[in-house]
Amino acid sequence: MARRHSHGIPPVKCHAKAKSTGEQCTQWAVVGGTVCYHHGGWAKRAVRNSEVRVTQAQLLEQDPRHPWQVVLDATHMMDAIVRDFQTQLTAGEVITPEQFDRLFNVNQIRHHRATTAISTKAHEQVSLAFIRLSTM
Repeated sequence: MARRHSHGIPPVKCHAKAKSTGEQCTQWAVVGGTVCYHHGGWAKRAVRNSEVRVTQAQLLEQDPRHPWQVVLDATHMMDAIVRDFQTQLTAGEVITPEQFDRLFNVNQIRHHRATTAISTKAHEQVSLAFIRLSTM
């Protein structure tokens, strides 16, 4: 079993490869990152992405649900928000530019969540879990 940092994220090797030899870097990636500090692990964007991964790992550790269930729940929540906006539009309510931007951003996140759920086969995993529970 892989050793984990106190943040809940297992250590990974840097994903950078040498241009001349094509060999992978042997350094450890920064916590939550995919590359070491030599290959940009301390760049602002990399640090920001690492912080997001660490936060997500900490939240998932606290959540008793399986990560696939979390993805499905997030997808359902995004769908509920979009349906609420659609209801407002069909009722003739005026939507402000800020609300429209929020709707657009929510749709992007919803698309990402659905893609993640499909690529991780979350729906199959949850279905199998329900089948196992119902047969007990």
